[in-house]
Amino acid sequence: MKLKSLVAVTAALGLIAIGCSTGTKTDTGTETKETLMNVDSRGQWIIETIAFNDSDYVCPEITMPGVHQYISFNDSTYFIQTNCNTISGICTIKGDSITFGDGVMTEMACENMDVENALRLILPRISTIDVKLDSKVRLNSDIPGEYIQLRKVTYQKVDNVVTEETAEDHTDPNIVKIISIYDNFVFAIDSDDVINHPEKFFTANALKKLQDAYEYDCDDAPCYAYYALRTDAQDSKPGSDGESTICRIEPAEDGWYIVSYLDMGWPGKIRIKMADGKIDDYERKVNNESNRH
Repeated sequence: MKLKSLVAVTAALGLIAIGCSTGTKTDTGTETKETLMNVDSRGQWIIETIAFNDSDYVCPEITMPGVHQYISFNDSTYFIQTNCNTISGICTIKGDSITFGDGVMTEMACENMDVENALRLILPRISTIDVKLDSKVRLNSDIPGEYIQLRKVTYQKVDNVVTEETAEDHTDPNIVKIISIYDNFVFAIDSDDVINHPEKFFTANALKKLQDAYEYDCDDAPCYAYYALRTDAQDSKPGSDGESTICRIEPAEDGWYIVSYLDMGWPGKIRIKMADGKIDDYERKVNNESNRH
C-alpha cells in the first residue's frame, strides 16, 4: 500500500499545507485529558459535513451510507478514516485554534472519493474550533463559510454487548417532526392525510405564506407552494444518484432550525421555525446552481 505526504497532495492542488498537538500539560509536564474547547477530544468523531458554502458541501453519511468516516484525536495526533484512504499526522490545539500538520495518507483509488477530495482541500485551511454541544464540534476554515462538522461517537453496553451509539440527539421532537415532514411530505406525498389535512403539519401562518407563494393556476383552492421547502431543481443533479434526503438539522434560536438536505442530488438549505410541533415559518435559501429558470 502506498503512502503519500498530505503536503504533496495539497501542493498538487495548488494549496499550502499547515501545521496539529492536542492536550494540555500541567506544571510538572504531565499530560492531562485532551480537550477541544473543554470538550473531551479523545475517541472518534463522525464527519457529518464538509462545507465550502451554502450550496457546495459533502455529507459523508449520505454520499456513502453505512460507511464509517471519522476523525480521531489521541496523544497530539489525528487520524482520519474515509471510505477509501486514511490520513494521519500531528495536530495542535490551543484555546479555540487548531492546526493540522502535514501527515501521511494511503494512496488507493476508489470509485467514490468525494469525501477524501473535500478533506484534502479544506484540512490545510482549518484554523478555529466552534463547540456547538458536548457532542458537536465545528472546525472552521480561515475562509468564511468553510467548515467541517463533527459528531462525537459514544458507546453503550446492553446485555454485556458493547455497541456504537452516535451522540446525535433525536430526542428533540421538533427535529423528529421536521424529518418526518420531509420524508413523508416534502420529498414524497405518501398519504391522503397529508394532502387533505395540511393543518396537521403547518400552522395557519405557514399555510398562508405557502398559499401566497403559489405561482400557478389553482383549480382546487386552496393551493400551497410546498415546493418552496425544496430547491428549484426539476431534474436530478448530473452524476448523482438523484437522492432526496435530510442531511442535517441544527437548532438555532427562538424555535428556528437550519435544515440542510439533498433534493434529487442537489444540495439545499432552509431555515424552519417550529411552533407546537408544526412548521410555522420558513426562510428559503435558493441554490442558483439548481435553479429551474
